Amino acid sequence: MPRRANQLKSNTFRTGKNNTKRKSKTSSYSMKSIFSFFRDERIRRVFGFFLILLSVYLLFAFVSFTFSWWIDQDKVNVVNWSQFGKRMGIENWTGYAGAYISKLIIHDGFGISSFLILLIIFVWGFKLLFKRQLLSINKTFWHSLILILWLSVAFGLLFKDSTYAALGGVFGYQINLILIKMIGLPGVFIALLFILVSYLIVFFNFPFKLFTISASKKEIISETPKNEIKDDKYNTVEFSVSEDEDFEIDLKEDEKEEIEFDPIIT
Repeated sequence: MPRRANQLKSNTFRTGKNNTKRKSKTSSYSMKSIFSFFRDERIRRVFGFFLILLSVYLLFAFVSFTFSWWIDQDKVNVVNWSQFGKRMGIENWTGYAGAYISKLIIHDGFGISSFLILLIIFVWGFKLLFKRQLLSINKTFWHSLILILWLSVAFGLLFKDSTYAALGGVFGYQINLILIKMIGLPGVFIALLFILVSYLIVFFNFPFKLFTISASKKEIISETPKNEIKDDKYNTVEFSVSEDEDFEIDLKEDEKEEIEFDPIIT
């Protein structure tokens, strides 16, 4: 029988480590490739152009939704993927997809204030495509977010029991129900007023000087004399005669008369 040669046992622990290192390297390489793909200038410009076109498409969808939402409401309540290729009596200009997205964002979302979402999308796409800021992206985002939430709640409160309740959306309607139970109707009005005034002061430094007089105006008013001479339209000052001048003229005339009528003493 042939003798078996001595065989060294393989170190399975080291091979396991090598396999994990290879897997981590491949995963990190894949992540780097994904990030490099999105860092590509061409991809960013294409994505920016897509965002601009998306904002325009949603603008048509939102505007059409404001005129035909009650007609398309029953057709887009339930998503039916088989109906996307059919017109199905949809009155929205952008078809079933536009009607459904508009219903999801405006009616079931934040109401008419959802138009500000389009502003965010357009400004972002403009920045990616043209490498120029039409508006500051950070400021546009935060201002739009605050106004979307505030306007939704405000319209939901104003039109809570009317046919225009859709202006505030489901979000505004539900938030109003919760707030009215917690702090009452006057409390909701006061809270909205407080948030609005705080927003104007923090972001715009609104002075609220409607009923106050500035210090410069006060100084001007205090410096002007009470009996200020008005504009001399007919130049009466130049040809006017004061009381002192009249008195001097009368004295000179009296002296002349005394000289003329006094007898000469020789």
